[in-house]
Amino acid sequence: MDVESTAAIDAITVATEGRIDDILDITRKIAPSVNTALRKKTSVGGPFLPITDENFPQRIERASNALNALRRIKFTALRLPVKRPIKNGSVSSSYGPRVDPFLGRLAMHTGTDFKAPYGARVYSTAPGTILSAKWQGGYGKMVEIRHANGFVTRYAHLSRIRVSVGDHVLAGDLIGNVGSTGRSTGPHLHYEIRRNEKPSNPASFLAAGEKLAALSL
Repeated sequence: MDVESTAAIDAITVATEGRIDDILDITRKIAPSVNTALRKKTSVGGPFLPITDENFPQRIERASNALNALRRIKFTALRLPVKRPIKNGSVSSSYGPRVDPFLGRLAMHTGTDFKAPYGARVYSTAPGTILSAKWQGGYGKMVEIRHANGFVTRYAHLSRIRVSVGDHVLAGDLIGNVGSTGRSTGPHLHYEIRRNEKPSNPASFLAAGEKLAALSL
């Protein structure tokens, strides 16, 4: 057994397990049930034993298990809706209670509004399949995308829809253009994230996306 080789393997294992912990910590808040399932499937870690001829194969196995676990976790994390739906738009209205601009009374805002020029490009925030691409009442022209793990995203008030029902899209694919259709007071993108019909705060997902990007995922 080569001590330097063993040390190199242990270094790879430590770095990989650390990356796994980082990703799981980031995704815990936005997808707790998915996160719990991943943790159960990736039982890696624990103390390292002193280097001996007998435990060298176990060290190789631990490194291999960690690398395989990291691939699975990255695959899942990159399928969560954590990318920005618009590149340069600023947030003009956050998720949560607000004064409705039409009724003038308090109402729940189930998404995040991004102020952007008319015609600005709108992108899918994760890989998925187009569920709907049409006029949807107060949403105006809207695209709805089904993603992995039960997530659905909505992109509303579009001026133009560039996808069709059944299309498969990747994160960053163009799906439409900013407009002011439907119940809207001016050009902007209304963006929603839902799971099991319940809305989630997109800000949490965007923050997680920035942290994942910092890990070069």
